[in-house]
Amino acid sequence: MIRVIIIEDDASTGALLAQLVKRLWPTASVILESDAVSGIEQWHQHGADLILLDWGLPGMSGMEALKQIKKTDMKTKCVMISGHAERDVILAARAHQVDAFIVKPFNAKQVMVRLAEIMELSRALHDSKIDGFDSLNDFIRFQMTQGTLGLPIDPELISTIESLRNANGSERVRILRQCQFHPALVFRLLSLANSSQYIKGISSVENFEAAIQLVGLDGFINLAVEMSLHQGSHLQQDFLRTRQMKYQRDGLILAEIVTKLAADLAENVSFSLNAARSACVLYRVGELSLLQVMQRGLILGMNLMKSPAIQP
Repeated sequence: MIRVIIIEDDASTGALLAQLVKRLWPTASVILESDAVSGIEQWHQHGADLILLDWGLPGMSGMEALKQIKKTDMKTKCVMISGHAERDVILAARAHQVDAFIVKPFNAKQVMVRLAEIMELSRALHDSKIDGFDSLNDFIRFQMTQGTLGLPIDPELISTIESLRNANGSERVRILRQCQFHPALVFRLLSLANSSQYIKGISSVENFEAAIQLVGLDGFINLAVEMSLHQGSHLQQDFLRTRQMKYQRDGLILAEIVTKLAADLAENVSFSLNAARSACVLYRVGELSLLQVMQRGLILGMNLMKSPAIQP
């Protein structure tokens, strides 16, 4: 089993890198740390086959961590990830035997290819097989309790989100307005914005707009790409897509009702329409997550029709 340590202080980038590693090596052990000291401690205690290092880290820099690792362990592969593309920065990393240098913002698929080359592995991304499950219900139970859960999201929407970096002001506003009513994006963005790496104190982030301001555009794009890499996130069967549309429509209908009711609560300063809309969009997020699990089962060879609990 491959052991990977990711040292990245940006939560969205760290989550994306972890998912890329899992796509390459589904059984890999992945440790995510937000500072170099903790990452080095993990390396000292348990070792690693691959370490992904951010250049700019709080406290000890990624370069200093690279020096420490390569000074005593040339077998561990180290990949530096940085927003700096200057020649002197890259040369400095190479001087300390870095195995690869990746510049942010990066292309997820290109990073996967590069990591596979570094580890000298060329396995297919979807070569996992269902094994050890007596029934579909057992498989779903395992995925919901111990697996990595995702949510359905269309590849076309991901491409649109990736175009945000080059979009003009009005186009950017249009795309973000579209995104604020997508359950998968709202759920993951609010989860990230309310994590310990972003939120401080006791206040919580309750709506899409506030979460975007906190996480930032690059963070949001990374999050969307990471979501699309979860196996089963792209629903391919018509009956699964039909259910997805129904569940998402249920949330939108509820949001419309809340919007109409908001006029009666105009003087109630404690009522947040944007937060209420976000809650409505997430109304059926549990069922949507189950659709992703079902699609994953199909990809891995499971026959959904064997279960009387799930019918198209």
